[in-house]
Amino acid sequence: MLLSITAAASAYWAGEARVELPRAVTRLVPWWRKNGFATSCWAFTFAAAALPICLLNFVKCGEGGVYERLAVGTFAAANVIIGAIFIGTVWLLVRGKLFSIPLGVTQDVKKAGETDITSD
Repeated sequence: MLLSITAAASAYWAGEARVELPRAVTRLVPWWRKNGFATSCWAFTFAAAALPICLLNFVKCGEGGVYERLAVGTFAAANVIIGAIFIGTVWLLVRGKLFSIPLGVTQDVKKAGETDITSD
């Protein structure tokens, strides 16, 4: 009984995610174009990894057909998405934009450069 309840809940979640996840992602595309890549994009890797895992669990429980094809496709897409985010993060690191300096620190550095340390 527990397995059938879990499978039913997972089927419902997979059906909802199949509809809602692409809609949510496409809604954010204009925001991504405006703001560019940031480390906050790592937040999407959880959803990108969770959907194929759910579908692979269906296949493991004996569900076949459409779930097998969706599992393979979403697994490949998740790897592409996570890989692209990893490459974007490395690109930010190479350009020196991965870690930001707080505003107060930059102002303190400018003030320290303006004062003469050797004079008493």
